[in-house]
Amino acid sequence: MATIYKRAGVYRVEVSRKVGDKQIRRSATFDTRAEAESWAIEVEAEILRRRRGLVAGISNNDEKITMHRAIVMYKEERVPDKPGFRWEAVRCDKFARELPFIGKLIDAVTPTDITNWMKASMRGGATVDHRGRPRDPLKPSSVNREITLLSTIFEFARKEKQWITTNPISLITRPPESKPRVRLISHEERLAILAALGYTPGTPPTVQTHYVALAFLFGIETGARAGEIRKLRWEFVSYDQMVARVTGGTKNGDYWRDLPLTAEAVKILKLCRQGQLGFSLVQDGDPQESVPKNRGRPVGKAVGTSETCFPISAGYLDTTYRRARDKCGIKDLHFHDTRHQAATDMSRKLSPYQLARALGHSTLEHIMVYYNEDAQDIARKLQQ
Repeated sequence: MATIYKRAGVYRVEVSRKVGDKQIRRSATFDTRAEAESWAIEVEAEILRRRRGLVAGISNNDEKITMHRAIVMYKEERVPDKPGFRWEAVRCDKFARELPFIGKLIDAVTPTDITNWMKASMRGGATVDHRGRPRDPLKPSSVNREITLLSTIFEFARKEKQWITTNPISLITRPPESKPRVRLISHEERLAILAALGYTPGTPPTVQTHYVALAFLFGIETGARAGEIRKLRWEFVSYDQMVARVTGGTKNGDYWRDLPLTAEAVKILKLCRQGQLGFSLVQDGDPQESVPKNRGRPVGKAVGTSETCFPISAGYLDTTYRRARDKCGIKDLHFHDTRHQAATDMSRKLSPYQLARALGHSTLEHIMVYYNEDAQDIARKLQQ
C-alpha cells in the first residue's frame, strides 16, 4: 500500500512491498497528488511482477498502465513524428498535470470520467494551471480539440498497445461547436493601434514596433496569417505580378501558397524595404522577377536580398500587438481578426471560390466563416 502525504508544497509518496525475503521500498516527490498516485500504481505493479517472476516478457494484460503512463508513452513515441508536434506536446503536458483521472488505470477510465472533465473545463475553475491559478472556462471548440487529442491517445492504447478494448471517447456526446467568431476592425480602432505602436501611416519604419504596425496593416489588406507575414521573404515577392509566395506551418504540415497583393499591400512592402535599407530600392514600374510556377520551394533569381520583409519574431509580434491593443482599451480584438477583416472586404469583389483561393483554403466550408456579405449587398448585385 502506498503512503502519500504533502510536505513543503509537494507530495511525497512511499511504496513498500515484500518480495520473497526482501522488503522493497521506493519513494519520490511530485507537484500534484495525481502524479504521485500514478507513480505509486506503476511501482506497485512492477513490484508485483517481480514477485511473480514476470519482470521481463510479461503480457499486456499483466501490465498496470495508468492514464499518466499512456500519455507519457504517446508523447515519447508518436508526437515527435507529427507536423504539429509542439501543440500536441504542450497539451500532453497539460493532461498529465490536470486531468482528474490521470492516476486511474487506463482501462478503468469511463465515459463518465471524460464527460465530467469536459463539463468542468467549460465551467472553468475546476482545474488550476502550473502556477496554481484557476483555469478560465474553455470554449466548446477548444474542448473539442482537446477531446480529439485524448481520443487519439486512447486509440494509441487500443490499437498499438492493446491496453484497452474500447475507446471511451466513442461513447460520449461532444459539446456543440460555438458560433463562428465575427469581429471586424473599425477605422478608429486601426488608427488607435497604429498610434499606440508609435507609427505614422505612410512612413518607413524606424523601430521594431513600426514593423508590427505594418504587419497589422498588411494582414488587413491581404488576409495573410501572422506566421505567413513573418516568414515572407523579399526573394518571393513579385511587384509586376502583384503576388507573393508565402509559407507557413499547421498541425498538418508545412505549405507554400501564392498570396495576391493589393496596391496598398505593395506600398506597405516598399515601406518595409525603405526602412531596412534606408532608401527606396524599388521604384514603381521597375521590372521584377516573376514568382515561379512550381508548387515546391521557389528557385531562381531573388528579388532584393534574402531577408524577411517583416524582421520580427512570433513572440515579439504577439506581445507587442497585445500591449498596444490593451493600451488603447480595445476589447476582444485578436491579430487574426485582420484576416477576417480582409476576407470581408474581399468578399465584396470576389466569388467564394476566388476568396477561398486568396485565403489559402482548400474547401468552401471554412471560407463561409469569413464570408459576411449582407442581404443589401446581395440585393444590389441582383439589380446589376
